[in-house]
Amino acid sequence: MYKNGYKDSSWLCLIASLLQKNPKFACEGASESAELVTKAHLSLTGASGKVGLYFDKDNNKWYLPIGEAPSTHIVKQSHVRYKRIVANEQLCLLTAGNLGIDTSKSFIVTTYGNDEEAILLATERYDRILNEEKCIGNLNAPYRLHQEDFAQALGIAASDKYEKKADEHIKLIFDLIRRYSADPLTDSMKLWDICVFNYLVGNTDNHIKNISLLYSENLKSVRLAPAYDLVSTVVYKSSAENMAFSIDGIYSINDICRKSFENAAVKAGIGSTMAMRRFDKMVSDFENALMLAKEELISNGFDQAYQISNLIMKNGGIAKELRRLRQK
Repeated sequence: MYKNGYKDSSWLCLIASLLQKNPKFACEGASESAELVTKAHLSLTGASGKVGLYFDKDNNKWYLPIGEAPSTHIVKQSHVRYKRIVANEQLCLLTAGNLGIDTSKSFIVTTYGNDEEAILLATERYDRILNEEKCIGNLNAPYRLHQEDFAQALGIAASDKYEKKADEHIKLIFDLIRRYSADPLTDSMKLWDICVFNYLVGNTDNHIKNISLLYSENLKSVRLAPAYDLVSTVVYKSSAENMAFSIDGIYSINDICRKSFENAAVKAGIGSTMAMRRFDKMVSDFENALMLAKEELISNGFDQAYQISNLIMKNGGIAKELRRLRQK
């Protein structure tokens, strides 16, 4: 057994280097080292390699949690099949934030060079609270808040996270918010905004494990967690055309439209007038929000944001909505 604690930041470069040198590790989720997996709680599911790390903001230093020591950040690396996914996710998170969506705080970390494999995305864990009264070594110990993704909360197996016909995930997730949220009206609108944003930005991987409930410290209150794992999948030629759950029974992002969302709002049990007002506002503000996010990334040296943003405007749901407005 490993003693609880933290190793210094040299592990950050080691992890990035390991992922770069072994494409299968990043691509297929295979582990080169069982010991590394055990020590770092390493998970390589999804499109990026992921590892939980502790970030000491005061000293700008990274640590690897050992044993049961909690992490403060999830750090991801680009995927060998989906280029620029780190810049893609950060661009989407910044854009969502510019539109007023509550998102996980994130930033890009460059490790040992400017190669894509050396660029990592660090996302602050919203399910952690730093406890100033408790330390592990000389570091404040994070307190773990309980969270559940919507598949867990609904009792749906991870293998069924993508909607099958007649499952009506959109109805289920809004019903869940109404039943359990401490502020169901606010959280319903926040959840609606996430659904609209995923359509506009072209995120067809918007499955129910990518939205979560967050419990208070005393477990007596539940709220919708900040948005996370926001990626424009339509910028990749190999991406799925079908959304992870349907909007008014329609799966293809190319067939979904404003009317689909209007009907879906009724099925979800939220007021269609308010819901569509928010839909129209997000469509109106989207291009400027994306431009500001793009400019921020480019100013920090991530020029790939220019091409990604162009592809979003060309292939995302926003393209159809802007054409609709021009035809009025």
